[in-house]
Amino acid sequence: MSATSVMEEVPEDCRQSALRFLVGGKGRGHFIESRAHAFSKLIDASKSGSTRLWWVRREKQCFAVAIVLASQGRTGMLYHTPATAKGVERELLRDLLEKISVAAIDDGLSMLQSLLSTTAKIDADVLSSAGFRFITELIYLRRDLADLPALQQGPQLHWRNANEFSEAELAEVILSTYEGSLDCPALLDIRDIKDVIASHKSTGTYRPKSWWIVDIEDEPVGCILVNDLPHILSAKVVYLGVVAKHRGKNLGSIMLRRAMHDAAARSLATISLEADGENVYALRLYKGENFHETKRRNVFIFT
Repeated sequence: MSATSVMEEVPEDCRQSALRFLVGGKGRGHFIESRAHAFSKLIDASKSGSTRLWWVRREKQCFAVAIVLASQGRTGMLYHTPATAKGVERELLRDLLEKISVAAIDDGLSMLQSLLSTTAKIDADVLSSAGFRFITELIYLRRDLADLPALQQGPQLHWRNANEFSEAELAEVILSTYEGSLDCPALLDIRDIKDVIASHKSTGTYRPKSWWIVDIEDEPVGCILVNDLPHILSAKVVYLGVVAKHRGKNLGSIMLRRAMHDAAARSLATISLEADGENVYALRLYKGENFHETKRRNVFIFT
């Protein structure tokens, strides 16, 4: 990095101009203004100290901006000026991403994530050179809650919601479902299970009555955790897992249909989830339940 370049936290009175550069470099327009305003609202809504907004300048000219938005579960989301945006110097962007990420980890986060469009090849190269690791292609899926299939009959199941089990019991069940799982296996040993559960709770609006552990003869066989996105009248499956020795019994479909009927009864219009692009079993389940793909993102992490 040039000796005349300064990498620093963005002063409060420069925040909006920095956020515009974050979104689109030197470009301007309604979309950039709208996205910058949305980031500003996210910063205002975050807890003190949970957000880092940095830039690189030389002679008062900006060349790169990055922001880390921390969430529950000691996880942060990284956003940065697109590498191809007007006015960006990629080497300075790379240096900025590495420095802000190291600082966030030093402050106590266990992991940073960055989600990129599958076509953002140059951004992927910059992230990789800054120390980020590609994990998987994430597939986003959704279905309407009209014309739902019937609830399925299966083994005698006992459903318990989060008011009826402890977090320690939920942690044990989730860990049991990780065995042999194809759901982002590279992430399994990175975070403590307490942080994983905290992260699940913070996605959307946590609704204890829609977090279920499913038992057969007093033995937990799986769980499905569903939160609400009330601003768009949608439900979100934040986690679905079946204990390894109970797979092949159609339990995933049974739990998913129960969640869909429950969401529809609350007058929600859609339900969504994400799946690892390599998880062929989960994708087969979701497509069989008429979920349709809405987008894909490449997942990168920094630890």
